[in-house]
Amino acid sequence: MVELAIVLVVLGVILGLAMPDLRSAGDAASVRSAVTSTVATLVAARHTAIARGAMSTVRVDTARGRILVLAAAETVLVRDLRDAHGVRLGATRLELRYTPNGLGYGASNTRLTIGRGRFADTVIVSRLGRVRH
Repeated sequence: MVELAIVLVVLGVILGLAMPDLRSAGDAASVRSAVTSTVATLVAARHTAIARGAMSTVRVDTARGRILVLAAAETVLVRDLRDAHGVRLGATRLELRYTPNGLGYGASNTRLTIGRGRFADTVIVSRLGRVRH
């Protein structure tokens, strides 16, 4: 019985030491997943503008942690990053536009920051509408 108690205490100590690393790995995975989703959303906004032959708009709602793609008055796509991935979202601009030929419109470089815990990553949209990660 004493030996079993010692084994359980040792396992508890090992798990206690490993737990922060597991939590950090989960945070990093959530950030990576949210970045992938963000890049896909920006690409979808560009393709929407090209396919419809009209301006498309990307709105970043940092308070709710989501990104919306609009074409005319229609909401084409909503990505809720906070609910889906548990991340926080920051942006240097809250709105981006794509012209019918797929170029960025009236914007300087935009930086979207996605973070959770100690981990953060950045997605940059150039003046021409190119997305870099």
